[in-house]
Amino acid sequence: MRIKSLITIASPQLETPRVFEGLDVVDSQPFFCPGPGIDFLKTVFGGNQYQYLKDSRGAMLDLAPVGRGGLLDWLNQQPHPGIEYHSVVRKGGDNVVPEWSQDLNQIPALRGRAKVHLTQAAHGLNQLDGELLIKILSK
Repeated sequence: MRIKSLITIASPQLETPRVFEGLDVVDSQPFFCPGPGIDFLKTVFGGNQYQYLKDSRGAMLDLAPVGRGGLLDWLNQQPHPGIEYHSVVRKGGDNVVPEWSQDLNQIPALRGRAKVHLTQAAHGLNQLDGELLIKILSK
């Protein structure tokens, strides 16, 4: 089966600055608690949220701003086939990925080729996304 389109939903195309916040939490080592003790304290106080961040460290490095050698860098340098491109962009409500970074048109090789669908929602998927996907795919 031939791929006809790529649809991204609230996906970072260039970066998400929130990555640095997560990496700071995982990687920070205050001077007053050297060694492995800080990881224990972070686990006690952060619980599952800290463990999730810690387990996501590799993904956070890949989502670092373009120019740092992560996955976004690699993806943005790949040949982009002549298919349809759609960016579902969260207008104003997304606190994870900035609105401008969700637009596939920000990738130099795709500039002007992606159709942008603005939605009012938080970062996660919702029922309206499903309805929008049906609308996009039925054309």
